[in-house]
Amino acid sequence: MSDSTDTSSRNTSPSALSSSDDMAHKPVSPLTSRLWGHVDGKEVRLYSLQNRNGVKLVLSNYGASIIELWAPDRHGKLADIALGYPTLEDYQRELASVGPVVGRYHNRIRNGRFELDGEPYQVSVNEGQHSLHSGLEFQKAVWQAQSFDSERGPGLRLRYFSPDGSHGFPGNVTSTVTYILTHDNEIDLHFYAEADRRTPLNFIQHAYFNLNGVSATVHDHIVRIDADNHAAYDKEALQTGRIESLRGQAFDLIEPTRIGDHFDDIALGGYHQTYLLNKEAGELKTVASVYEPVSGRTMDVATTSPSITFYVAMGLNNSVPGKYDIEYAPYKGFCLEAGYVPDSVNYAHFPSTIFGPDRPYDERVIFKLGVKQ
Repeated sequence: MSDSTDTSSRNTSPSALSSSDDMAHKPVSPLTSRLWGHVDGKEVRLYSLQNRNGVKLVLSNYGASIIELWAPDRHGKLADIALGYPTLEDYQRELASVGPVVGRYHNRIRNGRFELDGEPYQVSVNEGQHSLHSGLEFQKAVWQAQSFDSERGPGLRLRYFSPDGSHGFPGNVTSTVTYILTHDNEIDLHFYAEADRRTPLNFIQHAYFNLNGVSATVHDHIVRIDADNHAAYDKEALQTGRIESLRGQAFDLIEPTRIGDHFDDIALGGYHQTYLLNKEAGELKTVASVYEPVSGRTMDVATTSPSITFYVAMGLNNSVPGKYDIEYAPYKGFCLEAGYVPDSVNYAHFPSTIFGPDRPYDERVIFKLGVKQ
């Protein structure tokens, strides 16, 4: 790995988003990094990974975050299809969880409470009386990072230690997140965590994607998710514990569906549902696909996890201005959050999110990029 003065995460004009720059004809190091700043006295860096096809993934050890993802359209022109911010300071103050790894436990825990092995726990609450993304601990942390190259492509391995009692959760937890940008245009993401006592864990990658390079909303994206049932939410987007059929629901995505077709028929004002995937436990299977007709870009998602929460950023706003002077607003991105069911620590009939010395957390998510001509 070499240090560089990579300018990829600085604010540039939107026209830079559609320039191929003849990248296939330039010798480019697959791994570069540069200093981005400091948080709590710790060094924060940007790591640029580039595969043989010119696809580039920019990551940071702040929040183990996806900062940029440059992917070609059907004409070979590159665009950054990941939402983000121009400066480290922006990431420190934003609250929309744009791009990070979320842990220990993603989404909401009702009232911040659960019981484990007969003992009640109260964890930090940061959305009214509820816990959201475990108090944002992991996404606002500086992770240890080590880049590497492999036959499959360049990668970055990040580690973070969360001590017993952090935000009220039991157990010392050592987490490792590994990204590989493969030469098959995949982001292969591996979550691994060990805990010294039984504790709830539920990790996701919380990138907001837009396959048109954020030149428009995601209304025209076409999505399919292989699920027959969902874990029902209430009007506050809190888990109810009910498992309901998707058939006949406005948010049923078993068939390819234009995202914008059913917003008016969905109670939450847009997609924010947890889909229970049609797959065996632990099976790595492609379960979701997205297609953007204008650019031709596609994204397929495979995972070992039992569910995906699909969110179309209804709450996104421009309180922190986005990259390239783009104003962020509702429906400017989508999240495909592969993990376990939110708040399932409180519902025994969902796949267990209790891990510990005899059960490490070990899950994969693969985002595969492509194009349709």
